[in-house]
Amino acid sequence: YATHTSQITLNADTEYSGGRLCFFSADTLTVLSRPAGSLSQHRPHVLHGVTALHSGTRKSLFVVDEANGLGESGVVRVTHAHVSAFLDTVAPPKSHHFTYAQLADATEQFSASHLLGSGGFGEGFHG
Repeated sequence: YATHTSQITLNADTEYSGGRLCFFSADTLTVLSRPAGSLSQHRPHVLHGVTALHSGTRKSLFVVDEANGLGESGVVRVTHAHVSAFLDTVAPPKSHHFTYAQLADATEQFSASHLLGSGGFGEGFHG
C-alpha cells in the first residue's frame, strides 16, 4: 500500500459525466465535487474509488512516491466480499451515528472556535 494517494484535478468536473471520486468513511459514502486545480489526498485505510465515466475525459495528475510502487499488479475489480473484508478490519466494535443537527449543535453550528484543521476532505471540528 502507498503511504497516501495524492492527485490534482486538471479539468472541471463539468467537462465529463460520471468519473466521480468517492470514498467511504464513518459508514458514509461521499462523492466529491472536484474543481480544476483541487487536490485530493487520502491515506490507504480510506476505501475509495471512481464511478463509471459516461462521457468526456477526466484528467488528473497523480503524485507518486516510487518507493510505494507504481501499480505493477494492475487494477483490482472490487467485489462486495472485498468491501466487507475491508470494513471488518477498520470498523470499530460499536459505531456511533449522529444526525447533522446533533453535529451542528455540538460544534456551535461549525463555529471557527471548534475548528481543528482542514485537509483534502474538508474541515475537521471538535464538539
